[in-house]
Amino acid sequence: ESTAHRRGGRGREVHDGEGRARRRGSWSIDTASMQGALAAESHEQGRTLCVRFNQTGGCFACGTEAGIRVYNCDPFKETIRRNFGVSQSRAGRGHSQGSADQAGGLCTFGGIGIVEMLFRSNLFAIVGGGDFPAFPTEKVLVWDDHQCKWIGELGFHSKVLGVRLRRDKIVVALKNKIFIYNFEDLKQLQQLESVDNPFGLCALSSQQDKAVLVCPGLQVGQIRIEHLDHRRSNFINQAHTSSLACLALSLDGNLVASASEKGTLIRIWRTAPKETTGEFLEQELRRGSDRAQIYSVAFSPSNTYLAATSSKGTVHIWPVVPAQSPNESPSTVWRRLVPDYFNSKWSLAQYRLGDESTSACSFGSKENVLVIVTASGKFHKIQFDLSEGGECRKISFQKFNS
Repeated sequence: ESTAHRRGGRGREVHDGEGRARRRGSWSIDTASMQGALAAESHEQGRTLCVRFNQTGGCFACGTEAGIRVYNCDPFKETIRRNFGVSQSRAGRGHSQGSADQAGGLCTFGGIGIVEMLFRSNLFAIVGGGDFPAFPTEKVLVWDDHQCKWIGELGFHSKVLGVRLRRDKIVVALKNKIFIYNFEDLKQLQQLESVDNPFGLCALSSQQDKAVLVCPGLQVGQIRIEHLDHRRSNFINQAHTSSLACLALSLDGNLVASASEKGTLIRIWRTAPKETTGEFLEQELRRGSDRAQIYSVAFSPSNTYLAATSSKGTVHIWPVVPAQSPNESPSTVWRRLVPDYFNSKWSLAQYRLGDESTSACSFGSKENVLVIVTASGKFHKIQFDLSEGGECRKISFQKFNS
């Protein structure tokens, strides 16, 4: 059975006028051993292991074989590069806590498999990853980039598969458990059981007055919605007939999008049932008829549009339309006679990445602007016609995997 523990003393988060967060009374985890690596940043980062937007989509972080990198989206710019326990070593140059390969190339003892940002603050939750993890994959470390020191650690008995942050909570997903902690002192608040969750799926609302957690339930295809402030749970049974592969919450925490391992349909649900009918389902969207892995799903800030990326190397965008009332919806007889293929809504706009690597998407400041980043190191900013849809127009493209 997996358990969590806390090391160090109590910390408190405060915000200055620039919106950055600092820890007071924080603790350091082996900070001295990091100074050499941070002082001698390598320009060679190796493979990108993960990509993840912050809560508002204004910037994104990459975990690489050597550390983390953070980029601003508008304008596109690298803002942070940190190597954890790794420095460049070629033909006898440089030094590392590990050992370089036989060719004298980049030492890969520094892989980061998960990096989660807290808005635009200097706080990050980090988990080791790749062939040569920088840290044990059973630990979550909290990094304060303003102080260049570790300020917290959570340890478990099995691999950490997912981490989510909000200003007052940190959520950690293991294969069959979800742990919820208070961010201020890392005190455990709740522990939830789940069906096998190999992708570490969990989604956490960022709005301060609405703490909603969404994760797999206790059965295959079931969604659990946890209202953390009220300690109340809702379950959506048979949300999908196969295992969940992707979950995403809207910014206001009112809607959740889900996809299964089949990857043909995306369903939008309410996080609270309708008072009149008790139903959760809002809309069913069709990506295609062939199986695919849904890599990411994102709502626009106003919940007007939803976008998804997949292993097909395509991006799809749909308008989000509230469910019709019973008097306006097609008859139940019609729904029984017509296959789901015709009942679901096809995408309004599409875009081809030309790249099947893992990707993440997020809407920009405008409703019709979408940003996509890929693990192969490509940044796409695209625009779509709100009324006509069709093929999206590329407005910016950058390569950052160098």
